[in-house]
This record gives sequence, C-alpha cells and structure tokens, in this order.
Amino acid sequence: MKRKKNRMSHGAPHSRARAAPGRKRIAGSSAAQGRRLELDARELDRGSSRRRSQGAGPGRGRPGTREKLVESARNLFWSKGYEATGMAEILSAAGVKSGSLYYFFKSKEALLLAVLDRYVELLQPAVIEPAFARTRDPIGRIFAVLDGYRRMLLETGFKQGCPIGNLALEMSDKSEAVREKIALNFDNWTGAVRQCLLDADDALAADVDRDRLATFVLTVMEGAVMVARIRRSIAPYEQAIAILRTYFERIASTTCTLDK
Repeated sequence: MKRKKNRMSHGAPHSRARAAPGRKRIAGSSAAQGRRLELDARELDRGSSRRRSQGAGPGRGRPGTREKLVESARNLFWSKGYEATGMAEILSAAGVKSGSLYYFFKSKEALLLAVLDRYVELLQPAVIEPAFARTRDPIGRIFAVLDGYRRMLLETGFKQGCPIGNLALEMSDKSEAVREKIALNFDNWTGAVRQCLLDADDALAADVDRDRLATFVLTVMEGAVMVARIRRSIAPYEQAIAILRTYFERIASTTCTLDK
C-alpha cells in the first residue's frame, strides 16, 4: 500500500488507474471528491494547453476551461465592472463548475490578472493590426486606431468604453498587482503609437518628443471616450480627435503634409 501511495503522488497515468479502486472506497469523503475535481481540472488544463499550442481558430476545437473562464470574465468585467460582477455570473457564463474555477484561479483578483494578460495578447490582433491594415501612413495609422474607439462607442450605444480605462478607474488604487498590469497595457498601447511616430520620421518636426506625444494621444483618447459616454454623444469624442489632428498638423515638418 505504501508503494502505491508514492506512485500516486507523482501523478503517473498508469498509477492512477491502479489506485482507482482505492478512490472508490472513499468516494463519500470530501478529500476524495476534492482530489477528483483536481484531477478532472488538470485533464481539462492539459487539453487547453494542447489547444493553445495548436492555435485558435475554426477546426481547432472548443476553448478549454481556463479560456472560457477568462473570456467570460473579460466580457463581464467590461460590461458590468469588476466589483459588480459575481463569481456565480462568471461560472454561469463560462458553463463550468466552481471546482474548476478555483483550480485555475485562487481568487477573483487572480482571474482579473489573467484577463489583463489576455488584453495584452489581444492588443495587436484586435486593435492595432485591423487599424494598420487601413493605411500605410504612420500618422494615419494612429488616427485609424482612434477611429476604432469611435466605432466601439457607437456600436455599444456608449455603454462600454475602453476596457483598460474602465478597470484603471475602478481598480488602480485597490491592488498593486492589478495597477501594474493595467500600466503594462497602457505602455504597450503607447508603444504602438510611439512606433508610428518614429516611422513618421521627418513628417514631424525634429524636436517633437515621441514618448510624450504617444502618452498625450492615449490621454486624449481615454478622456474623450469617458466624456462621450457621459454625454451619450459621439460629438465630444470627434471634437477631441479633431483638435488632436490639428495639433499634429501644427507640429508637422514644414516640408511634409499629414494625410487626412
């Protein structure tokens, strides 16, 4: 018996099969139930890992349990906010049981951190690449990104703003780990804008500080989104972006004209 227990602690597939009768004899105990939940979740996680390594897309199979939880939480945090979203809502939206949730995430904050990691992954494919595909002009690409937020406001009826901005307002003073993840998302966003400013080369005056300008673009976007939501009107957003464009025209090199 002692040797069987040692094998079982290493989690080898064949040793688990031999130990099955032992688990059946203690099926009524909470320890055995917890062990089965852990094993089930572990198998789901292995399947999720295989799917992640293969890549997502048609024909790749359904998302794994962890992905369902993260995506459900992401959508709920965006539409309702972090504090207003209950764990039961996340479980219901994901279609999973609480045992699996707490196998992957020890707390609600841990799930939020995973959501913020997911936004880091989504920045390029969901925000930057679609906008950049619309134009080859570096400055035009910045305004294409900003137009994406304009479309989001209209499509959601001003009910959903920038998800990172929403979480920054709600959570930045409640958790240092969350604040750092939010800052990372903002850094990556401004990094993409900064690269456009560098690619613009001599389209902008030589003394323009690209780092500060990238941060300025972010603050204009976030502020304009917030005011547009409060006013339930796209006018404040469009006015802010129009003024930003005028500013870009004023700091443009005297030998260049920015694309409209």
